[in-house]
Amino acid sequence: KSMVVVKMSDNLFLEVQPEVFKQVPRLKDGFLLTLNDGSNQFSSAEGCCMIGDHFLLVSTQHYIPAYDLTIPCEEATVKTSEYDTTFINGHLVLEVTPSNQTIRLKNESGILDSNVQVYFDSSDAS
Repeated sequence: KSMVVVKMSDNLFLEVQPEVFKQVPRLKDGFLLTLNDGSNQFSSAEGCCMIGDHFLLVSTQHYIPAYDLTIPCEEATVKTSEYDTTFINGHLVLEVTPSNQTIRLKNESGILDSNVQVYFDSSDAS
């Protein structure tokens, strides 16, 4: 069985602020960081105009083959797909926006998504 090595950005890592876990405790058990652009089974979005603009945190306890890349993160196990790495790089931060309590994703270039959605895998036991 041959192994495909995907080169992620050397400086890619994710920091999750404690407020995010206070808002969605299940994310501490691990999650997927993926695009919310209609490109995957979890996405609520439709249409190509959203590519790379909206993200989704998927709370799941299942191994999903497309999401086999681990994003370095001290606070939780975070997986993503090769496709998603096209749109994420640098020092990523997930935080709660104080003014409206939405979860936002940012990096050194600025805010990547000011309203990151959370999806709960219905096949997980609640």
